[in-house]
Amino acid sequence: PEDKPILENNLEWRVKELVAWHLTSWAPWRRFLRRKFLLENEIFFPENLVICEDSIWTHALLFRAKKIIHMPLAIHFYRFSEGSLTRAERTPLQDINLVINAVIQGIEWIGDVMDKVPFFNEKPEYRYAVLEHITKLYFSMLQKNAVKVSPSEMYLSIKEEFGKFFGEYKNVVPVLCTIINGYRKIIVENKAQIAELKNKSK
Repeated sequence: PEDKPILENNLEWRVKELVAWHLTSWAPWRRFLRRKFLLENEIFFPENLVICEDSIWTHALLFRAKKIIHMPLAIHFYRFSEGSLTRAERTPLQDINLVINAVIQGIEWIGDVMDKVPFFNEKPEYRYAVLEHITKLYFSMLQKNAVKVSPSEMYLSIKEEFGKFFGEYKNVVPVLCTIINGYRKIIVENKAQIAELKNKSK
């Protein structure tokens, strides 16, 4: 689909392609957009997100734009900023907390976007698929840090960071901790299996 010149004006098709990871590279600096389109559809960057606000913002474009044209040409220059938050040094726990915030705030934001699109109210299975996709997108960023901290350290850090929201998210946060720990176990088990295979191959 990346080499498809015009994406179909078919939201069901778009969502299927999105959750199948066929629609990628949705960075905002790769878009030419009409300001009128953004204002009319109230597509603004999520203010409560510190990381990944750009990737989730572009999902709103996918859901609201009638015509999307793909240009398979590199016609921009991307300058890296040394002082950007993306490249700032953080501890594993700080990184995990940033992702947790992105999951909580990002899911709420994209949910509000989908509330304004009749398609998602008529077909809740696609709404769920998008929320699952967003969650996987964010949690893919946790892999390198999930093995660096213990489950108890992770939970206590998240509790300290998001304690004031525990009344509102009292069920969500423990579930997220469990998911992260699941990633952690898989990574540890995979590393052990790789090490065992390497020893056997010697």
